[in-house]
Amino acid sequence: QDLYQVLQKSGIDVYVISASNLEVIKSIVTQPPYSVPESQVFAMHLLRTKDNKLTSDLDPVYPQTQGKGKTETIRKFIQDKYAGKGPLLVAGDSEGDQNMMSDFPDTEVVLIINRLRSPDTIIGQLSKQAVKEHGQKDAKVLLQGRNDSTGVFVPSQLHTPLGAKEGRALK
Repeated sequence: QDLYQVLQKSGIDVYVISASNLEVIKSIVTQPPYSVPESQVFAMHLLRTKDNKLTSDLDPVYPQTQGKGKTETIRKFIQDKYAGKGPLLVAGDSEGDQNMMSDFPDTEVVLIINRLRSPDTIIGQLSKQAVKEHGQKDAKVLLQGRNDSTGVFVPSQLHTPLGAKEGRALK
C-alpha cells in the first residue's frame, strides 16, 4: 500500500498484471485504498456464456497473464503508451513473474517478494543477484523479506517460512 501511494503521488502509472481471475483482481484493486483504474488491470480472462455467466475456460483472445504471457500483455497493451519503453519497476514473487522481470532491459528496478524460490529459476537467480547488490546505490534488483507466520513484510531481505524460527535468502 505504501509503495503504491508513493508511486501514484510521484506521477507513475501503476498497472496490475495478475495470474488470478480478472473479476476477482478488479474487485480488489479498483477499490480504495488502491483505486487502480480498470484499464490498468490485467489478469486471466475467462469466457462467458451467452447469458454472461463466467465459465472455467480461458478466453483465447487475451494472453494468459502468467510467465511469458505477462511480458506479452505488457508489450500488447501497455508498452506503446510509453514510447515503446518497458516498465520502470516490476514487482512479483513467483516463477510466473520472472519473465516480465527479465525481458525488458530498460526496467530500472525489479522488486522480488522473497519466497525462497528455486535457485535454478530466473527469479531464483534474480534473488541471488539482489542479495549480492544489497546496499549498493545502483542495485537494480531488490529483495523484500516476509514472515509467513505473521503474514507481514519484514525490514530485511529474509523470508521466514511458516513455522520457521529464522529467515533466509538465497546466496
